[in-house]
Amino acid sequence: MREPRAATEMLAGWAHDLGKPLQVIAIHGRKLANEDGLKGETLELARAIVALSDDALRVVDRLMESAQPERAKTARSDDLRSTLIRVLAVVRGLHPDGRLLIRGPIPRLEVDRSNLLFSVLVNVVDNALRAGSCDQLVSIGVRSDRDGLRVEVIDGGVGMTESVRELAFEPYFSTRETSPRATGLGLYECRRLLEECGGQITLESMEGRGTRASVLLPWRLIRRLYV
Repeated sequence: MREPRAATEMLAGWAHDLGKPLQVIAIHGRKLANEDGLKGETLELARAIVALSDDALRVVDRLMESAQPERAKTARSDDLRSTLIRVLAVVRGLHPDGRLLIRGPIPRLEVDRSNLLFSVLVNVVDNALRAGSCDQLVSIGVRSDRDGLRVEVIDGGVGMTESVRELAFEPYFSTRETSPRATGLGLYECRRLLEECGGQITLESMEGRGTRASVLLPWRLIRRLYV
């Protein structure tokens, strides 16, 4: 019997959270394995950490993919609106009391690398909800410009100082130092993934007034317009 859709999306949300500490383990394992002078049993243990964490991250990827419809699992592209709806469903599994909405009309576009957009937006929306109180509204909207299609996530949270915003994409940087779930790798990984396909992510923020995260997809990833 097939699992109910809500349970599948909740599982994908948990996988997202599990992926963060696994990324930290994998990165530190590689650093340790590449250290000069490391040898013997210690070197073998370091290599085992890398191999096991990589295996675990592949499982996390498959769990994240479970939240995608069958068509998206076999194709490189998916409908933009469907992707955004799946993002909200997964994040609601992490934040049952969170207030989320899709803002304004969503153009009927098909997006190449939609799996990448899905992963990035789950991370960004999750961060937005963690930045404020449980009753704050987080919205997702879409607009186009000369460079490409922009998906914007806006929250009314605590915002950032200029110095924090400048460090936001640095690996291991986090303002939630007391939280065991804060790895400081989320935005860093989002930027890396987007830059690999010619996209980018930027932040606009004002302390005490919230943050706007803008995810840019280049026009070459927008496959076609539905008619």
